[in-house]
Amino acid sequence: MVTSSHLPRSPIREVFTCPDCNKVHVTFWDDVKKIYSQQEWEYIVGQGVKALKKITEIMPISDDPKVF
Repeated sequence: MVTSSHLPRSPIREVFTCPDCNKVHVTFWDDVKKIYSQQEWEYIVGQGVKALKKITEIMPISDDPKVF
């Protein structure tokens, strides 16, 4: 699946799924607000999981905070 959806370069503050419209509302720390469809959000989360797996293959997460 190819999508133009991406996250801003700011940490996520809140994620909320609206029961009325079934869209995912995301608020970021710099007060940017974005709305994604369920399909877009699943794609974004899936890409994040892939990236995290790749990072942990290179450098396993440990209890030492300096490592990660």
